[in-house]
Amino acid sequence: MKSSQQWVDYFQMNSQQHRINWNQQTSLTQQELQSILKSLQAWQLGESSDGKNLIRASTLYAKKIKD
Repeated sequence: MKSSQQWVDYFQMNSQQHRINWNQQTSLTQQELQSILKSLQAWQLGESSDGKNLIRASTLYAKKIKD
């Protein structure tokens, strides 16, 4: 399990890499969409209210594991 600081370090380092071609057109098959749909919906739910739900949940979790 990584600490919050380890994740911050990881994402800051990772942000310097340009691995995604943002100009490329998306293409998802129906099967691929069905595979990720529930996860995507849960993520969107957490992103409501400017991400406040995810921030609240992650803050509670961090307190729980003393991070």
